[in-house]
Parts: sequence; structure tokens; C-alpha cells
Amino acid sequence: MTSTHSISTQLSPISFTSVDPCRAPGWGQVRELINGTATGNVPGFTLSAGGLELSAGFLSDPQEHPDTDTVLLFTEGDPVWVFYGDDLRYLAVQEQGDLLTIRRGTPYAVSTGFDRGATGYVVRSNEHLFADTVVRSDLRDVAQRHAAARRKNQPRTRSANGRCTVVPFDSVDPVLTPQGHRIRPLVDGRHEANSPGMGVSVGGLEVPAWFLAKAHMHPRTDVIVLVVDCGKEGALTLHGEHLEHDAVQYRGDLLPIKKGRQYAHTVQNLSPDKTIRAYEFRSQPTVLIDNPQIPELQPTATERGRAALERLHGADAVAAHLTRPPAQRAAQGASPAPPAHGGAGSPRRHQFIAGEWRDGSVNKVLVDRNPYDGTTVAEFRIAGVDDIDHAYRAAARAKLEWDQVNPYAKRTVFERAVRYVEEHEDAIVEIIVDELGGTRLKAMFEIGLVLNMLKEAATFPLRMEGRILPSPIDDKENRVYREPVGVVGVISPFNFPFFLSMKSVAPALGAGNGVVLKPHEDSPITGGTLIGEIFEAAGLPAGLLNVVVTEIPAIGDAFLEHPAPRVISFTGSSAVGRHVAEVAVRHFKKPLLELGGNSALIVLADADLDLAVDAAAFSRFTHQGQICMSANRILVHRDVYEEFAAKFVAKAKSLQAGDPRDSETIVGPLINQRQTAALAALVEQGIAEGATVALRGEVNGNLFGPTVLTDVTTAMSVMQQEMFGPVACLVPFDTEDEAVDIANDTDFGLSGAVHTRDLEHGVAIAKRLHTGMVHINDTTIHDEPIVPFGGEKQSGFGRLNGDRSLDEFTTLKWISVHRGRRQFPY
Repeated sequence: MTSTHSISTQLSPISFTSVDPCRAPGWGQVRELINGTATGNVPGFTLSAGGLELSAGFLSDPQEHPDTDTVLLFTEGDPVWVFYGDDLRYLAVQEQGDLLTIRRGTPYAVSTGFDRGATGYVVRSNEHLFADTVVRSDLRDVAQRHAAARRKNQPRTRSANGRCTVVPFDSVDPVLTPQGHRIRPLVDGRHEANSPGMGVSVGGLEVPAWFLAKAHMHPRTDVIVLVVDCGKEGALTLHGEHLEHDAVQYRGDLLPIKKGRQYAHTVQNLSPDKTIRAYEFRSQPTVLIDNPQIPELQPTATERGRAALERLHGADAVAAHLTRPPAQRAAQGASPAPPAHGGAGSPRRHQFIAGEWRDGSVNKVLVDRNPYDGTTVAEFRIAGVDDIDHAYRAAARAKLEWDQVNPYAKRTVFERAVRYVEEHEDAIVEIIVDELGGTRLKAMFEIGLVLNMLKEAATFPLRMEGRILPSPIDDKENRVYREPVGVVGVISPFNFPFFLSMKSVAPALGAGNGVVLKPHEDSPITGGTLIGEIFEAAGLPAGLLNVVVTEIPAIGDAFLEHPAPRVISFTGSSAVGRHVAEVAVRHFKKPLLELGGNSALIVLADADLDLAVDAAAFSRFTHQGQICMSANRILVHRDVYEEFAAKFVAKAKSLQAGDPRDSETIVGPLINQRQTAALAALVEQGIAEGATVALRGEVNGNLFGPTVLTDVTTAMSVMQQEMFGPVACLVPFDTEDEAVDIANDTDFGLSGAVHTRDLEHGVAIAKRLHTGMVHINDTTIHDEPIVPFGGEKQSGFGRLNGDRSLDEFTTLKWISVHRGRRQFPY
């Protein structure tokens, strides 16, 4: 198969530029791509389509279509403004990829800004593109005034008034079609759906990479398939009575499929690494009707689709891909369709509230993307304030049930959770790699931490011990009971979300509490729904653990202000942590804060330099430096500074940065473009302030190669701010007092390390550092299940792990019993 259109007598793609533009009423020029006239393209078609090329500063004549519905779609250029209504009083702003539905009989005019113009498509529900078009000269002056005003003040809001509505691709949840595609019913003629009563229905189609779809047909509706994003190999449609014909579409091509044809068709993706995005226009009110499967042709569809893939990519590659389990294929970008609910390899894409997996109440979709290649990992309809309320109330109710469970039975739940993680380790690794950009080394490290935390939490139900204390009053007994605080709210970060969520969730549950978990929006699976699945499979009572996936603009401070939680456990930045603490304390809740760091690793003159270099590299570059304990600052005695610097730069230069799926990769991508840009800006600021670049890593997308700065001072931004990425500062010192002063010259105080052959001398220096943790002859990155973990200064409040977690998630109640008759003074 070659990368050309396959032309058959039955089904042929129509390229945008293959049809010459012609004059159109009110538009200037339009390419008549599909026209129902007898001499036009695809005669007899009940849908018509035109290609629009609007110049910068364009304004169409006001017009209306009394008898036909219209859909506009722009795929390139600036946003388009549409004025509509009887006197064009309403405005809709259409971005790239948005559909604009215009109900028949609605006057409208289309305008562009002065920058780039726009290119797109117009689809109509009758047989001729220009039929029933009325140019409204009476509204021309109104349109010109509106356009002139909007070009001075360009709002980017969407209006949904009247009979003209913008429908963004991502605003509608996808459903699984009978053919196995994901399709979003964007314009659907059903009464309760988008644009009800429209004579055109539109679905947003997502075809996974290397995907073999089932055969199907449309007996009563004409169909146009428009590909707007695909790999260079294109989209293959097999068609014919026996699927004997091929048609290949590329970006911007229309594929018209006539209703009533005596053949089936199926859209296959020929790309190994890119999901196809397309729109399917239908000539009947709902996008999923008239779409029967033809089971007898499925073997043929699979055989011919596989043959096409093999011709392009080789039989071995295709065989290796197709033999992987479906969940693993999904994790490797080959099939982003929502897998069946139930396994760690297919975590839920929903809220987990009161023991049920359900969509959030806010009509907005959070797109969870792979930070390395930008592919969609999952999509969530986000939770709103009502969902937060339901989750907290469910946790409070379930806590009462949990109170009645025998402590040994509680322990069994955690033991089952441990087994679940162990049995699904490979699938969890894939999730961590895909959603976080974590390397396989990082994934295994994080899973090990989770297992240890679950095992520690399993002991908590048996450690809810009380005490009997003496009293100076005769015949009196003082009992001190340890009780759960009630409900705990947990907010977790994106860097180690599986562990840092479990670090609070598991001990809080083990101590007898109900929990509501809000993961970071960049890690909703690993930090949220995966944990919900684990405990659901382990038999935790429904509602005791709830997971809400949302964004702060949708809920404000509702998660913090709700009356149910008595403790808010937050892990994240110091800036956000300050706000969390202020709100929590204002509502008389206890804040637990694990915040940022700016750790120093100190190398004394007598240190084992090779060990110190390895520890410093691990401390700085593990998970791309996205760890609160990472060593931002590496302080080296001047006597060994040059030797250490040469070895450290060589070590950093040797670290492979790239695809986290590659087992040789040490440095994967940062979590998102915002973090990448912020780190790059901080490095540039440091250079402007006088730092020297000893090693500069390449920045490519979210990949940020290892970077080393020298000649830095404590006043520089790179020394004072937490650099959440693979950038290290090397600083020489002359005396140990100077090293301690430099290490303490920061607002943070989380972790640190000292390297020396004199261990007790190292401990003496460690005691002088204003941090919560210091490690001798080791890395700055440590967390153990029974050792108190926490920071000083702006690195947080409180301690977690072991007894400290038990203390944080429980309260003490004093009940006194007087066994005699108490004598009172009056």
C-alpha cells in the first residue's frame, strides 16, 4: 500500500485542494467539495459540504438558510466570530476544532480578526450547498458595526443564546461505538442532546493507533468522514460487499459514504503512534443510529486491516503489537479507547463516590495527557461542589460502619490491597510511565514505597491503644482512648502521586477514618482512581474512600471548607500549602502540610568522592528532579571541588534523557509545558544573575536534559527557589561553618545529606542543619514507613509515617471514672 488515495467507483476521498473554488452568495469563494446537484461531486447526496478560506479581516454578508441546518467547523487559523439572531445581537466565538451549529431560519454573519484568517468547512443538510441561502442586506450595516467593535476588543467567550451554539470537541463525553471507536455525539438531533432537532448530526471520532475496527454500514443515512488529525500513514477505509476496496484519507480529506449502499465499511488507523481525530457528519438527527454491525465480515476486516499494517510497518512489528494484552496496548499508546472497568491496567475514568464509579456533575472534561508524547491517557468529567459534598457525606456515613468492623478484619483489607498491588505490578508500572512520564526505575521505586506503606497501615487497626492513668483523687480512674478524627481530606501532588496519596490515605483508613482524596489534575489515575480501585478490590466498605477528580476553578475552597473533614492532609507547593493552612485553620481543621524543599548535599574534604557523585546525581536527577527532597544545591569543599565537579558533570552528561518507556532512560519528561517553561525561565534568570553553565541539557517538548550551574551565590534565584527539574547548582565552600550557613540560607528545610568518612562528625554537622531530615553518606531522597517524615520552616507542618501518622489521624479522649463517692466543697 502506498500513501496515495485509492480511487474506486464506489468510495473516493475528496481533498480540499482538489476542487476549484467558486463564487458563493455572501461568502466570496467556497470549494464545493460535496454537492448534491446532478453534475456536482457525489450526486444525490443529502449532505453538502464546502471548503471555506477566509482572509484576515473577513466579514461575510449576513445571511440565513430558511430550510436547511448548517454546521461550521474551522480547522486552522484564528478564532472566528459569529454574530447571530434577528438583529445579530448575539456573539459566538469559535476556536479551532469547535463546531458551530446554526438552526434553520437563524440570521448570522461570520467575521475574522486581522491576524491570520481561518480555514474550515461548512456542512448543510440539503442536496445543494447554495440552495435556500438568503443574503440579508438589511443587516449588513449592523454586522459591520459589530465586527468593527469586536476587532477593537476581542473577547474569547462563547455564547449559547438563541439558535446558534458552539460545541467544542472536548466538551462532550465520548461513548464507545459498536465498532470499538470512541465517538463524541457533538451535534445530536435527540430532544435532550446537543442542538436538538438539527437535521445534521455530528460525532467526534477518535480512532486509536494501529486499530482494527469492526465492519458496519449505514442503510438510511449519508455520511461524511472528515479527518482533521492523523499520522502520516493516514486513515484506511475498507469497503465493498466483501471489503474488497481501499480508500485512504489524510488530514483535511472528506470521505462521502452514500446511504443504502450494499457494502460495509470500516475506518482503520494505519499509524503506529498517533490517534486519528475526525468528524462524522450524518444526514439524520442522531449520530449513532442506522449503524448496524455486520459480524460475518469481521474476520475479513481484521485480515485486510492487518495486511495493510504489515505492508506499511512489517509483519514482525504488527505481530508483536497485536499479541500484547489490550490493557498493555492501551498503555503504549496503541489504543486509547476506554478499557473495561476492573483491572489495575485499566483504571477507572470516573469519580469514585459512595462506592460508585460515576461522572462528575460539571460539564467540563479534564484531559489527562502523557507528558512525553502528548497523547490522551484518559478523560474525566470533573467533579463539582455537589460531588464534594456527596463524597464527604459518604465518608462520614461509612466511617460509622467501619467502627463496627473487627480490627483483625480491617487488617485483612490492607493485606488484600498489598496482594493486589503485587499482582498488578506490571500494569501499574505502565500507568506511572504513561501518566507521569516516570521511568521504569522510578515506577518500581514508587511501587516499593507504596507496598511498605500499606504493610505499615495494616498494623494500625491493632495499635488503637488506650491508657489508664492514675489520679490524685481517691477512687478515680483516668482512661485515655485513641479514636479516629472522623473524616480526612487528602490532596496529593503530581510527582509521586501513587505513594504520596497512599502515604495519607492508607494510615488514615487504618486509623479508622473515612477519606476523600483529591488527586492533582495531572495525575488523576495514579494519584486517585487507581487507589480507589485497589481498595475497592480489597473489600473496603463502600463510601469509606472516595476519589474526586476536579479542578480548583470548579470547586474553589469547597474541599477545604466542608464541615466533615477534621484533618486536611496536603502535599504540594509551599505557596498553595500556605493557602490550605489558612483556610483549614480558619475553619478549625488541622492542616498536615508536606511542602517544597531546597535540599543541600554537603561534600566534606574527606568524603568518598565517587560515592558522593553517585549520591548527588541520584539526589538531583531521579524523576527529573521532580521530588521535594531533591538536592537543588550541592556544596563541595574547595579542596576537592574541581575533581568533584568534573566527575559530576561527566555523570550528568552520561544520563540518557528521552522516552520513559526505554529501560535505558534515566531522565524523562517534566509533567507539563508550564513546568518546563518555568524551569527554563529560572535557569535563564540564574545565568543573567551571573551563574556559569557547566552543562546545558537540551530542551525538547517537556524533555529537559540534565543541567549544571556553577559560580552561583546564595542571593541568586536558582539558590533560593525550589527548582523542580534536573538542574543542579555546584557551590564550593572553605569551612564547615560556611557550608552550614549556605545550607541554612533558605526558606525551606526538608531534607539534606552530608558526605564524610567521619560518621559522627557528619552527624554533628547534620544537627546544625535546619531541616527535618539529614542522611549521612547517602542521598537526600528517603522515605521509610516507620520513621518520622516532615520538614521545617516553609517545608511543612507535622510529621507522617509510623507512630506519627497514627497521632496525626487520631485524637485522644479522656474519660474519667469515679468508683466511690466524690466529696465536693459545697
